[in-house]
Amino acid sequence: MTVELRPFGVLCNIQCTYCYQNPQRDAGNVSKSYDLELMKSAIKREGGPFTLFGGEPLLLPERDLEELWSWGFQQFGKNSVQTNGTMIRDYHIRMFKQHRVQVGISIDGPRELNDLRWAGSLDATRMSTAKTESAIKLLCREGIPPSLIVTLHRINALPTKFLAMDEWFRELDSIGIRFVRLHILESETPAIRQKYALSTAENTEAFLHFCQLESSFNDLKFDVFADMERLLRGDGGKVSCIWGSCDPYTTAAVRGVEGHGQRSNCGRTNKDGISFVKEESAGFERYRRFTTQISNVVDVRVVDSF
Repeated sequence: MTVELRPFGVLCNIQCTYCYQNPQRDAGNVSKSYDLELMKSAIKREGGPFTLFGGEPLLLPERDLEELWSWGFQQFGKNSVQTNGTMIRDYHIRMFKQHRVQVGISIDGPRELNDLRWAGSLDATRMSTAKTESAIKLLCREGIPPSLIVTLHRINALPTKFLAMDEWFRELDSIGIRFVRLHILESETPAIRQKYALSTAENTEAFLHFCQLESSFNDLKFDVFADMERLLRGDGGKVSCIWGSCDPYTTAAVRGVEGHGQRSNCGRTNKDGISFVKEESAGFERYRRFTTQISNVVDVRVVDSF
């Protein structure tokens, strides 16, 4: 279970083309205020520790980041943050070290391979990507290597892009990156999916390619393949949430806390720009229905075989 703290909700300093949070921004559901004490109380009710999340969480002023992470370290012994990496400065590095902050960075590749993480213009986007790449290298030099989230799409994961991505992943391995999660592109906009999403066959080819590439690394791991192996071994309790059942009205894997302490769900369930209030009890009806259907098919086949 992860507690995601979103002081500014989905407010962000860039505009990723495919971001699953775009429906909320399009609907105007963007928070611009927060209350530190209300957030702290809500985190304690959820049980912490928490991941500072967004949008872009480093939009918070330095003094408020300091207060949150100092408090988080005192309460739970650690902190974490998921960021696009463009805003990381020296004072963030100091706080990461002082308050034991595990850093996650979202980036889809080097240079033009990250262009879907749009920053308003091509020049601004390339500059933004360069800042993220520099931040990754700086964190590694400082002894706090981040984990990465890489979304696969037509800009970075067609076979013609494999060579550039392979070189980038090998460089990441050499500077100390240990964990990378590969995501399939998710978008609520049909035009974006049609233009940028990989087909099932292309996603399969990309996953197989990167799975094979992993064996050439010294330390870097794509954790998605470890999840797949655990599922094949019947150890589904230790995989990330995208591989398990999820009730979209409770999202047991994610306990969200918004800027004024209100409870929320995983942002991936917020369709049509609506953030539903978290329900108290989970329901997994669609999974039970599917299991029942499969069980009935198996029963019929077994009976027919006699």
